[in-house]
Amino acid sequence: GGIPEVIQHMVNGILIDPGDLNALSNSIITLLQDKNFREKLAHSARKTIEERFSWNMVIPQIVQTYEDLLKTRQK
Repeated sequence: GGIPEVIQHMVNGILIDPGDLNALSNSIITLLQDKNFREKLAHSARKTIEERFSWNMVIPQIVQTYEDLLKTRQK
């Protein structure tokens, strides 16, 4: 999946291997106990989304994709 492309472990989220219940519970406990860390992750996550996936970033990429497709079709 694309999750590791967006989430940087311990920077803007926490990545846990599927089925690793110990890691999941430890991560939840950490988030519940550490307000500063929780807020840091949230701030970093929002920044990542705004920088990489906002409409201002995505729309030009979509337009370019369609323009490229039209160019190859016209050849």
